[in-house]
Amino acid sequence: MSEDTAAAPAREFKGWHFLAWISVFFGVMFAVNTVFVISAVRSHPGEITKKSYLQGLEYNSTLAAKAAQDALGWTAEAGLDGDLFLFRLSDADGTPVSGLIARAEWRLPADPEQDAVLALTPTGAGAFEAPVADLPAGRWRVAVRVYDDAQADPVFVAHKDVRLP
Repeated sequence: MSEDTAAAPAREFKGWHFLAWISVFFGVMFAVNTVFVISAVRSHPGEITKKSYLQGLEYNSTLAAKAAQDALGWTAEAGLDGDLFLFRLSDADGTPVSGLIARAEWRLPADPEQDAVLALTPTGAGAFEAPVADLPAGRWRVAVRVYDDAQADPVFVAHKDVRLP
């Protein structure tokens, strides 16, 4: 190379270059965040409990119902026996509680669209059962609600985590 060849002049970094780089950076960041937010809201809106705000307003009545249930002194047992969900209810003395209606609300936290409500069939001596063969495998949260014929609200509620194979 000859000494006559002059090196290319260095490009000067001006204010509009800085503005362009910052604008592109934040534009890409906002675009990616927008995609993530839309994807998150469409896949799971974040509210599992229906009308959670209204339930919060009525929390004192929920506490009163829990106190009334505790005053009964009843105990519950729940579990699986093959493809059957079994539930047993006893009073404070250990005597089976019969003559009530029970239903089990099955919630699958991973997929709320799979939730199911099963009517439990009384089998005598405070025992109830329901087939669960049609439910998909997974870890379920079960809320068993026991009703008296004359009442719209449950007289007893029991919760159990159950894993279906």
